[in-house]
Amino acid sequence: MESSFSKRTSLLATIPFGIFGIAWAISNAGLGISDSIQAVLLIVSVLVMFVLWGIGWSKNFPRWSFPAVGFCLLFTVFLVMVTIPALKREPLGYLAALPLVITLVISLFINPKLEPLKHLIQKTKEDPSLILFALYGFAPAFLWLLYDEMHSIWLIPVIILSIFILSFGLYSFLRNDKKKIRIISIIFSGLITLIIAFVTTFFYWK
Repeated sequence: MESSFSKRTSLLATIPFGIFGIAWAISNAGLGISDSIQAVLLIVSVLVMFVLWGIGWSKNFPRWSFPAVGFCLLFTVFLVMVTIPALKREPLGYLAALPLVITLVISLFINPKLEPLKHLIQKTKEDPSLILFALYGFAPAFLWLLYDEMHSIWLIPVIILSIFILSFGLYSFLRNDKKKIRIISIIFSGLITLIIAFVTTFFYWK
């Protein structure tokens, strides 16, 4: 079980959050950017997380891959309730699992064993805080949903600050070998970004 990661690895692990931040900022900045470009940015943000799942599988799910695991699972659950008129006029239902199934098939093609799942379960048993860390991976998308239908140029610094705080929480979790500090770092980061979101939405809609 890894106790901590290098600065380089920990910083690299924050890149997916940064990509989400860019897509989120462009989507809510009110700059008149076309819907097609916004859709591409959203797809890229999501795709990165599923790619990280595959990489994590090939490496027996090191701790830095847990946010991707949590994101992919929660995103799949979220898609179940989503309606995409171009594909289906009803909620996607079982179709929502298609991206995850494709990712699993590709992962099995790269590493055709179930050892990664065993390592995933074993690491979670050894350190239950990894469950919270996995859920943390959905935080950028969750905040993006909270800012739905809000469009203004002044949201950009708010979004940048929120992503920075979330990234710092992720970085701190990977860098520290003390469990209490790891847990506090992501709980604190998550709460601060939620407070910022609630204050921002309050003044926006006031």
